[in-house]
Amino acid sequence: MKSYVPTLSVLVLSCLWGCAPQPPKTITWNRDSKEAILAFQKEVVPPTDLNYALCELNRGLLFYNNGDFFHSDSRLANGLKVMDRIREDQGKETTAVVWDERAKVFKGEPYERAMAYFCRGLCHFNMGDYSGALAAFRSSLAADAETRNKETRLLEDFTIAHFMAALCYSRLGEPENAEAALRMARAASPDNPFLTSASLGHNFIALVGVGNGPYKIGARKWAMVNAPEARIELAVDGAVGNEPAEAVDLLTQAKSQTWGEADSARAARRAGKFALSLALSVATGVNINIEDYEDIRSWRGLSLKYYLFTAAVQPGTHTISLKAFDKKGKELEYYRQTWFDVPAPAEKAPVLCLTSTPYIQNCLGLQLVEIKPQDTQTQNADVKGK
Repeated sequence: MKSYVPTLSVLVLSCLWGCAPQPPKTITWNRDSKEAILAFQKEVVPPTDLNYALCELNRGLLFYNNGDFFHSDSRLANGLKVMDRIREDQGKETTAVVWDERAKVFKGEPYERAMAYFCRGLCHFNMGDYSGALAAFRSSLAADAETRNKETRLLEDFTIAHFMAALCYSRLGEPENAEAALRMARAASPDNPFLTSASLGHNFIALVGVGNGPYKIGARKWAMVNAPEARIELAVDGAVGNEPAEAVDLLTQAKSQTWGEADSARAARRAGKFALSLALSVATGVNINIEDYEDIRSWRGLSLKYYLFTAAVQPGTHTISLKAFDKKGKELEYYRQTWFDVPAPAEKAPVLCLTSTPYIQNCLGLQLVEIKPQDTQTQNADVKGK
């Protein structure tokens, strides 16, 4: 069996194994020997399960984090098949929440659908399928615009998808459409210095995720884990660090969903259950509380914010360092990352995705090696020991 080791020609995130900074070297690594992937390779939940879409999103991220774009895309597509049915089921939305939200199929919020399509777009982009990537980024923008809040600034504020759509148009030889997409991006983020025509021609493009994504604590109520990173720097080959610019805040995206018909039905259901509990308690003389359930499921694998950085560098491979600083300007040393052998081709560069994560180092430049079936047991021991 062949084992594929992720290189910087593909998108890599923070779930690769941690190791201390060191020069590039050849190691053996069998992707299918990783216990987490083996677990997710199994049918954790069947397609009829209420949490099927959420499970597929997580499986998609797992492959995505390991640079396996083909399987990541297929898992995300499975999840979106369920999530996109929200359009078909809008008439049933009220009925579903009147009875009990535990009986609802997970279909996610608009920003979660937008991010699922965005991740599919990145998969296609880094596989060189710019037409497929563009279709996914356009679907991402459409999903984001389905928020119930009709303020124009909230319907068109998904900056990273606008930028990536512009990049796809540029790669497809459509400069006018690329500029139109850039204008949309600049309208949403006027202070972002990387939303320029020049950036589309740069041969080093990076997205940096910071913090843990928002999570539900109740209907229309969201929370986040406070991230210590107040500022991040990205340096190429030890040069003075540059600051990536914020391109989207997912907490803002989550909160942009306003009160709707389903929320009114949910409130009526809660009031009805309270009244019934009170009546039964009075009639029986026993304190009876009919529990109400709110759906607090959310896609927890995303970052809180995403930053954009582009640069024109010499074609070849480079060493990239990522640093984070707290509100007082002190470096968070345990967040430092160093990446070796980052490719920057003269044209059609991939998009590098990094995640600001503590206690992780990612040493790239690893080579593809052949792993024989009889070596699997030894290989598993090697991976666990790293």
